[in-house]
Amino acid sequence: MAMSKTVKKKVWKVLILISVLVCLFGILSYKRMADTDREPFYGTWYIEKVAMISEMYTGTTLDGGYEEDLFDSEDFLGYELEYTSRYFRIGDKKYKNPEYKIEYKSVESVNSSGNFRPVDIYGVINKEKIKVNNEEDYTADTLLLWFNVEFLDEVSYGKYDFIPVGTHCILLNEDTMIVGIWGKVLLARRIN
Repeated sequence: MAMSKTVKKKVWKVLILISVLVCLFGILSYKRMADTDREPFYGTWYIEKVAMISEMYTGTTLDGGYEEDLFDSEDFLGYELEYTSRYFRIGDKKYKNPEYKIEYKSVESVNSSGNFRPVDIYGVINKEKIKVNNEEDYTADTLLLWFNVEFLDEVSYGKYDFIPVGTHCILLNEDTMIVGIWGKVLLARRIN
């Protein structure tokens, strides 16, 4: 027995509806899966203040690469940084497809690699009452998540042929990180 045109239309509508629902379910499942793979530093951060100054910081073009005019990272106080799997944002400038390189370094290696003066990482942690890795106690051997943001394409920011702040950071806990690894190192807090 042949199906009537009305029945055929209803069958097609049901099949299309099922296909749409399957696609939506797949998208939601993928989004849920992507959310579980979030890096602990993903989100929006507010650059609050200068936390440390390295002895390597001279305040001259000797600090910039290739005789570039030195940027003062302190000029970026009040800026927002945003990290996602799809983009990195500093202020209102977005860069697509960031690659995050993650490693872990001890508190002591972070402290000694910057040769900070007069306040070092221990001083910042104590002054700001930071719970390193959200734990009550930490030692010089406590590991901190250190991440770099890299891009496949060359990037620039204004007159600079690089991104001045936000691409080298150390997570102190889920809500606090230091931005930069030499020169003037900034303190940033999570706002989202």
